[in-house]
Amino acid sequence: MYRASESLNVFASWRHAFRVPDERQVFRQGAARSSIGLRPVRADNIETGVRWQQARVGIDVTAFSLRKGDDIVTFNYEDGSRGSVNTGETLHRGLETGVRIEPTRDLRVSGAWTLSRHTFEEWVTELGQDYSGNEMDVAPRHLLQAEVSWTAPWLEGIEWGLEVHRVGSYWMNPENTVEYEGHTLLHARLHAQLTDRWLLLARVENVTDRLYAQRALTNAFRGDEWAPGLPRSVNVALRASF
Repeated sequence: MYRASESLNVFASWRHAFRVPDERQVFRQGAARSSIGLRPVRADNIETGVRWQQARVGIDVTAFSLRKGDDIVTFNYEDGSRGSVNTGETLHRGLETGVRIEPTRDLRVSGAWTLSRHTFEEWVTELGQDYSGNEMDVAPRHLLQAEVSWTAPWLEGIEWGLEVHRVGSYWMNPENTVEYEGHTLLHARLHAQLTDRWLLLARVENVTDRLYAQRALTNAFRGDEWAPGLPRSVNVALRASF
């Protein structure tokens, strides 16, 4: 890391690592095929970026390039069964940004945005299918999270917040023939310090009651598969401290 000024830092890093398959991937496949022979994942990651911080403003920008050898993915066989298998090589490149702004003492705006591309650089399956050069399935091209929080000056101890979550489009299969369009969700929250001891917490998830998928897949054996997300839900809690 290089400190260019009181408010600006520049950094860069390179890391080489490996990860062995976890217990679930090796021993708990259920109806899927055996994956005892899985090899460890090898990874080389390069990151570089800048971080600028002032009293009321902060900005982070990071570019990354991650190359994995023997990456582990879920694959569908001819009979419809699934198994965890090693690919030859995958490449993950992107840009991550974070922003924090406090226009006034009572108002805060923050957000994080990731733009990325995840590809199979080299993968010929056991069935002879060549996915080399295709984008990885269930890998959103961009992710966004933003929040606005406000503390009313005339209502001491009460904070309101609105959050926006955006999951971008992604391919539902490694063949890159079916695409999920992504979704945008709105959440709201309230923190109210009722007394020195009592705190009221309230949160509304999916305010607009949007229909969306937490995960969307498709294959030639079972067709489209959707893991539906939660509808509008309200959570209220009362916290006491003694």
